Amino acid sequence: GYLKADEYIYVASDENVAGSYQAQYVLDKLSGKSEINVMILQGEKTHSATKGRTEAAKRVLNESGKKINYLFQDYADWSPELGQEYFEIFNSTGRTVDCVISNNDSMAVGAIAGMEVCGIDPATIVVCGVDATADACRLVKEGKILVPGVSNWRANRIREARDYAQAHGLTPIGLSSPQYSLASLSIDLYGDNCQTIGGASPEKAAARNYYRESGLPVLSYASLAQGFFGGKCSGDDFPRREKLLDPLTLAGFGSRENFAILKKAEQLAGEKGCTPSQLALRWLFTRGLNLFAAVGSTRPERIRENLAALSIPLSQEEADFLSED
Repeated sequence: GYLKADEYIYVASDENVAGSYQAQYVLDKLSGKSEINVMILQGEKTHSATKGRTEAAKRVLNESGKKINYLFQDYADWSPELGQEYFEIFNSTGRTVDCVISNNDSMAVGAIAGMEVCGIDPATIVVCGVDATADACRLVKEGKILVPGVSNWRANRIREARDYAQAHGLTPIGLSSPQYSLASLSIDLYGDNCQTIGGASPEKAAARNYYRESGLPVLSYASLAQGFFGGKCSGDDFPRREKLLDPLTLAGFGSRENFAILKKAEQLAGEKGCTPSQLALRWLFTRGLNLFAAVGSTRPERIRENLAALSIPLSQEEADFLSED
């Protein structure tokens, strides 16, 4: 069925960020070249990630001022087998590429297998994937994939992995995707070892400090707390929360502390002429992180509201009034 207006929130990664990072990494690695030959392996034709990642990568490449030659671009349907087959077919034409941009890790792994079959050293071609699968991480360690990103890793684990990579001449993790929002997440809401960096605990505070100090890009998901700030309830509705919130939002964000934050957001939003949801999104960009917020919207006007949130004036004092986490 379809999502119902004002009842459900769809949360997903920002595919444009993934594609942009891939392209920028290619440009950094091939900075000495004025002309770049590119192979693009796409996912399923109708998948939003395929469209978003591909378009973003091509936009960044096209705006680089370099001559970009797209020698191969086709749908490999997330398949490592097709990734390998397509690279072997391309190689049989006698042409060469400087980089392979893949919409996911599996196809990138397949392309590397194709290179090895064709007797090509994968280290001579920049290969970019997305997802940080186990096979891809192994190939990163071997120097065959160059852009690793992770989701739901603890900050200590990321620090250790990045320190190890630096000590051994390997490419460090380049992106982390934890949960982060103005409202603190209480439980592993999504059942996938969900890691949040919100909240007042020493561990969460240390995680945020690590991201600030390292500058590691953070792609936060559930950035609007499962719609908690979207009008389902008010800051005074804690006693009625079970009647007003859906089970997922209630379990993850229905704490007394979050209702107190919602009340503050309502107060400040009233003064600024915006919505609490917009204020909650704007707050994220006051925390000193290299942050990209992933949000989902049920209607086009909600997308416009989210974009407008970035222009709301919010001082550090006002942001800290909402929460210092």
